[in-house]
Amino acid sequence: MGILYYGGQLVAAGTVSTGDLVTFLLYQMQFTDVVEVLLHYYPTLTKAVGSSEKIFEFLDREPQVAPSGTMAPHDLQGHLQLEDVWFSYPGRQEPVLKGVSLELRPGEVVALLGPPGAGKSTLVALVSRLHQPTAGRLLLDGHPLPAYQHSYLCRQVAVVPQEPLLFARSLHANISYGLGGSSRAQVTAAARRVGAHNFITRLPQGYDTEVGELGGQLSGGQRQAVAIARALLRDPRILILDEHTSALDTESQQQVEQEILAAGGSGRAVLMVTGRAALAARAQRVVVLEGGEVRLQGPPHEVLRPDGLLQDWGQQGAPGEGDRGSGGEG
Repeated sequence: MGILYYGGQLVAAGTVSTGDLVTFLLYQMQFTDVVEVLLHYYPTLTKAVGSSEKIFEFLDREPQVAPSGTMAPHDLQGHLQLEDVWFSYPGRQEPVLKGVSLELRPGEVVALLGPPGAGKSTLVALVSRLHQPTAGRLLLDGHPLPAYQHSYLCRQVAVVPQEPLLFARSLHANISYGLGGSSRAQVTAAARRVGAHNFITRLPQGYDTEVGELGGQLSGGQRQAVAIARALLRDPRILILDEHTSALDTESQQQVEQEILAAGGSGRAVLMVTGRAALAARAQRVVVLEGGEVRLQGPPHEVLRPDGLLQDWGQQGAPGEGDRGSGGEG
């Protein structure tokens, strides 16, 4: 209003023409609109700048474990050995794993049992080459794990984490991830093996249904089933499952467990990481990890009591607490 009043006075005095005043007012309105739009998006722009800095910082990071190996044998058996393995996270003095020795043979299903925080997931991360042990050795068919090509290990060692990572793509793309040449028939067969085919076919677009970011369109149990189907489709020599049934319903759990036992029977080495003694009882061998150390090891009938609880769990993870338990692990 002030600009219009002052402009009117200039027009009355003959200093400015009416056309010049109208043109100025129109330009002023357009400029104001642009400023308002910029102010509206300024908070979003600020967040984007901060996020981009974190993204580039992540991309510039050097890997902790350099993929320097060259071995890629055609006749890998899948015999995994951990020899006196110690591990501490950077900046922490207390070791998470303390002299762990473990053997996983081809055709064997081993259950790694322990309370939350025992070091189970850390052990899986070492086998996956996400970290390098502080001391000790990891051997695969008698050769140090770092001697193998990283891409080769990714094909031969399949890990199903407790919280599966799915992409904002179709179910077919998620199950066949890393195996671009997989046909629809192969993907469907893998989904049937874990009971995922039934819920997939009920979706509006079936296997072409987009699952959303991180699989947000699916339930926790459905995400786990898709991740297990992906691992089985890869046909690895070593299959590692970290609390893989924590979100599955009873029927799906039974079907998945049957497939896992069958995978071991077909010559693969299978490691089931769990906090449930009832699941561990179905393995051929049970390894109890507590406080970063192997406390017990042997056949289920020797390590587990008939009631499904550990023989010697200690006071902090006493029978009645250590099992029937929780799904997580530190």
